[in-house]
Formats: sequence, structure tokens, C-alpha cells
Amino acid sequence: PNPVQINTSITATAAFADPGTLDTHTATANWGDGNTAASCSVNQSSDTVSCTHPNGGYATANVYPVTITVSDGVLSGTSPVAYASVYNPTQGSIFSAGQRFNNPSTAFPNTNGNVTFGLNYKYQGGIPQGVRQFSMDFNAANIHYNATTVSSLVISGSTATLIGTGTFNGSGNYDFLVVGVDGDGIRIKITDPGNGNAVVYDCQNGDAYTATPITSVTGQVVVN
Repeated sequence: PNPVQINTSITATAAFADPGTLDTHTATANWGDGNTAASCSVNQSSDTVSCTHPNGGYATANVYPVTITVSDGVLSGTSPVAYASVYNPTQGSIFSAGQRFNNPSTAFPNTNGNVTFGLNYKYQGGIPQGVRQFSMDFNAANIHYNATTVSSLVISGSTATLIGTGTFNGSGNYDFLVVGVDGDGIRIKITDPGNGNAVVYDCQNGDAYTATPITSVTGQVVVN
């Protein structure tokens, strides 16, 4: 499952290709939590790999980069990074942010102008609920986004990561990522899953999901 609760079993899978049809393969997973890479199960007939977190799941809420490496004993290949969102459903945390920021030169598109935004989410039992749904308006680039669903809210120390879907300019089904640091920066990314996850907007274009937000806000970012 993704997102997944802390201390809950999680499995990653991958497919691989090898022109050496008689080769035998081994595989390991790097779960991104600082532990030693763990062995995986390899199905030689279907060229697939299945990896289960060795400790019965993650112990701490965070967003973790996960990769799988397959080897034939001579050559090896490593998968692209996938991200596991891990949350703690018992914490009474909130993520509230808004008002505006100047669109940075690192953004895509890097049109000059003010970006206004707002959000307010908190845990309600095991599910994040929006007191104020995430919305963003960037008039200079004709970008207007409104969240419709939230798939996860991850609070790790002073950093919050909010992931979900919404409409772009009033239609469609676009994914969003908002990362905020308490009293500090914000990062907003919007992608189109129907077009190969093409970036529609990103104020830190090219950075990983786990990158520290660096865009200063005129307003507030509250994580607690």
C-alpha cells in the first residue's frame, strides 16, 4: 500500500530484462530508511522481483525513496526511484499554509508574478481532513488549481508532505505535491498523469520529492 501506516508491511515490485536468458539473478531493495539493503525474491521465469520491508514496515512517518537493484553476478541495474509515503494515523498534527510567493527562477514555468495559495489539513482519526482545501492561483501563467482528494498527509518533525489530486483550470485529474517546513519554505508541484506525469507547475523543477522546500512565503507555513 502507498500511503502506508507506520509498522505496517509494505512490498515493492519491479520487472527486469536480461539478454542472457540462462543467467540467474539476485536482487536487493534499498528502502531509504538508512538500513542495509535487503534481499528480495526473484521469479526467474517471469523476470520480476518482489521485496518486502525486512522490519515489518517503517517505524517513523516520512517520505522514503525506494530502489531495487537486480544483478546477474556480473552486471546490475537499478530501478528509478519510487517514493513510499508513511504516516502515523494517531498523531494530532496539522499542516496549514498560505498566502503568496514570488514565482522563483527555478520554477516551471518561470513566468514572473505572484502565486497565491492556501491549505489547511489535519488528522481526523486515521484520515487527513481539509479544513481548507488546497488551492493555487498563478494568474500570470494562467494556472488555477483546486484539490479534490488527498491521498496522504505525512508529518515528519517540522516538515509536512501533502499528496493528492485535483482539477487544473477547472477540469481534468492532476496530481499535486505540497511540502512545507514550519515557519519556513514551501514547495508546490503539479503533474499530469494522463501525459506521462508531465510537469504542469513546479517551483523547484527537477528536484526530488524529498527535496527541502526553499521558496519563501509571504504569509505562513505551520506544521505541528
